[in-house]
Amino acid sequence: MKYIKYMNQLAKLSIRLSGNNIPANVKDVYCFAHNEINIPCMIKGIQQNSRLNEIYLLNNINSMSGVLAYSDVSNIYKSYGMKTYSIPYNESNISINTRIESEAIVDWCINTNKDNLIICAPPYHLLRAYMTLVTVCIEKNYNLKIYVINGIVNNWHENTITHSGNTNASFNDVIDLELKRIIKYTQKGDILPDDYIWNYLIK
Repeated sequence: MKYIKYMNQLAKLSIRLSGNNIPANVKDVYCFAHNEINIPCMIKGIQQNSRLNEIYLLNNINSMSGVLAYSDVSNIYKSYGMKTYSIPYNESNISINTRIESEAIVDWCINTNKDNLIICAPPYHLLRAYMTLVTVCIEKNYNLKIYVINGIVNNWHENTITHSGNTNASFNDVIDLELKRIIKYTQKGDILPDDYIWNYLIK
């Protein structure tokens, strides 16, 4: 029963995010770090809004966790006509994961006095990315308005690479894996309980 209730809460969050409207004055887009196989789907999502063609990326100097170095990732986005900017990344980190990335994003927003941000991720990852980012905002007591753009997948049977480059499965199959990761990381403490996330969202 507890599992069903939790899944209902995640569904509720997903529905609320899917109805997301991005105000015209909000223009800063952060694309979560992903294997290059996922970048085209994120670009398709961004291209649905023609006014958005400038994005921010994690400035990891070296390739790690299945993610190319910033310079290589930037070149992919530029090949689609997008202008890229970097946000600081602590190179002492030995990996890139959603929690570390969210901490870097919030620190950057605090240091640059940003009060709103659009995030983009593949559709299977967007909920966990949002929940993790909100968790860090709450922990740092920082009020950031977060809007979302879903990556667009043409063929859900095609393979994607995720979770530090260690998971290679179809876009369909990684949905279940992501839901399990949300539960796992909530139990671990990397993500706050869903009611915290919901209250942050509606306020």
